[in-house]
Amino acid sequence: MNKALILFLLLTIGSYSQMVTSGNLEDYINSYLSNIPHSSSSNEYQPLPDSVLDNWAQVIEDIVSGNYISADLTAPSFGYQIVKFSDTSDSASKDYVILEKNSASTNFWGTFIFNPKAMRQRLIIQAPHPLYDSNTGKESLIIFKTSGARALFISGTHRCNSSFFTPCSGTTTACSSTSQSYRQSDQAHVVNGTFQKTTEALLQLIENLIVIQPHGFSKQSGDPDLIMSNGTRLIPSSVDYLSLLKENLFGLDNSLTFKIAHIDLTWDRLIATTNTQGRLINGSVNPCNLNPPSTSGRFLHIEQAFPKLRDSKTNWIKFANAVTMTFPEDPLVSVKDDIAQEYDYFLFQNYPNPFNPTTTIKYSIKHSGFVSLKVFNILGKLVEIIVDDIQSIGVYSYAFDASGLSSGVYFVVLNAEGKVISNKMILAK
Repeated sequence: MNKALILFLLLTIGSYSQMVTSGNLEDYINSYLSNIPHSSSSNEYQPLPDSVLDNWAQVIEDIVSGNYISADLTAPSFGYQIVKFSDTSDSASKDYVILEKNSASTNFWGTFIFNPKAMRQRLIIQAPHPLYDSNTGKESLIIFKTSGARALFISGTHRCNSSFFTPCSGTTTACSSTSQSYRQSDQAHVVNGTFQKTTEALLQLIENLIVIQPHGFSKQSGDPDLIMSNGTRLIPSSVDYLSLLKENLFGLDNSLTFKIAHIDLTWDRLIATTNTQGRLINGSVNPCNLNPPSTSGRFLHIEQAFPKLRDSKTNWIKFANAVTMTFPEDPLVSVKDDIAQEYDYFLFQNYPNPFNPTTTIKYSIKHSGFVSLKVFNILGKLVEIIVDDIQSIGVYSYAFDASGLSSGVYFVVLNAEGKVISNKMILAK
């Protein structure tokens, strides 16, 4: 290699950095909201191709791990970029990491904001209908900032932007005078969208993830101010966060009225039983079409009337304050550049999980030597040998095809020089 080329490579590596900017985060996001496609059935929104899904999940994993350079190297492959944003609107500036479409991209898959110093590291705020449910995008940002949540998702188009329908169960009149299946652009009701894929990735990385989705509805005579649901009719076996949130909201504004789907069992409107993020978090093996058998209580679907809740920043702050009262702080002390960095051998959780019929198994080794990677069924019977050989230092990834296996629990076992690590995998056909 000649000296000029070596110098070029060194300069390129040494000068690499993500886009860095500063300002008022509310202004930045409000500008984004005002420019996302509003039109119904105009098809700016296109579903993620299968070829993009793994790269999208890898970028999310890199961001959560603090490996921003790797994330920014991959994101342009699907028209996105990483922005390090310093919010100077408060007396003490706060830094965020934003995954957003670049200016030339035609992929309207939404904007995702991450807080590297989250005060509530398990809490995720999602705004799937920022245009149709008026002001929920702006309100979600206030909740995100006030609570110090881990991440905020905001959709990239109007929920009715696509003219194509999702195969997932459920119907709505949101996009038509007659009841129809949900549109592909409705992030709360698709499994091949960025909301679902990002939630899947975060569930593998953040234990006991909690998701709040602020929605809105037109209040009719006899309706309450809030319709609250965990995505099921079931009572959580542990903490009932919805009931706690109700009590805290009522304490801040005793004029508010409520319906909670797992308590007010005769109420049957807008209770989110077909929401795919809700089904996923509650443990459905098929979030597109099957309701879960139980509830984690960690999905909070909040339908709000416009008056007293969505109509002003004062009321968004009221909701945000109730959220901070409901969820104790669990600060994120530090973020590692690589979640496998401190281990000689590391077996990542397979992705996706649950899966049908293929999933990716990934591991890293820091010492060359003999490595075996095997899959066993729940009875301990060997079903496949993926690796059985000497390998060099590095990160390895293999596609596991379970087409010939039955639905159920399986275990992938990594044995590297006598160090044994295993993970549980769920095949859901």
